[in-house]
Amino acid sequence: MNKAAIKQKLESYPRLFLGALSLKRFGHWSRHWIVSKASDVTIEGYPRSGNSFAHSAFRSAQTQKQRIATHVHSYAQIVRSVDLSVPTMVLLRNPKDACLSLVALSNEIAERDPSDVELSRAKQSLLENLRSYKTFYEKVLKVKDGIIVAEFNLVTSDFGEIIRRMNKRFGTAFEPYENSEQNDSTLFKKGGFQLSPNQQRDSIKNYLRQCFDSDDVEVLVNDTMAVYQQMLQVVRQQAEIYGTTTND
Repeated sequence: MNKAAIKQKLESYPRLFLGALSLKRFGHWSRHWIVSKASDVTIEGYPRSGNSFAHSAFRSAQTQKQRIATHVHSYAQIVRSVDLSVPTMVLLRNPKDACLSLVALSNEIAERDPSDVELSRAKQSLLENLRSYKTFYEKVLKVKDGIIVAEFNLVTSDFGEIIRRMNKRFGTAFEPYENSEQNDSTLFKKGGFQLSPNQQRDSIKNYLRQCFDSDDVEVLVNDTMAVYQQMLQVVRQQAEIYGTTTND
């Protein structure tokens, strides 16, 4: 059994999975990113869904230091957060955009130009990511009543609104972040290269879009989009219940 298969099996047991991950990260600063009873908030989502931006924006807006569980990129972290009654924000992005960006990022890290990308391998990676995305949010839907969903477009345009919804839902008093050219630019400068878009990654993504023309990819995209639409329905319901204005 390979590492991916072991991880997938362990994730079905969130407490066991996170306990094993905590042991693996013993002595490393990222151990604090694993949810525990000491966590003040969880900000978690599928990779390339605005995780780094949301984490940085949330942290920068707070006047008091908060212990943030984040960047595990596993539904186990979300399920466990709900079990522990930790205020939980789940990031959501269109699967085609998130999964394509993830494949492009891996090729960018490998310092490949579009002409160097092996299309068949990229397609396999895209299929794997789409399957993983589908499983991730199918599991999240089972605990939808214990979370606030942060849709990508709102994260990047009015993240403060999501924090206000979180405060209404969980009775917290987190400070809202204000999206502005200056504030966002500061986060991008402080963050790693993966935080913001760049020309190389965009060119790789444009080249990889032809993978979506394959029949097997199209079938999986349709299945994954169905789960995404269910998540968007949760967003709409939460907006009706917890939606706020800046005058609230």
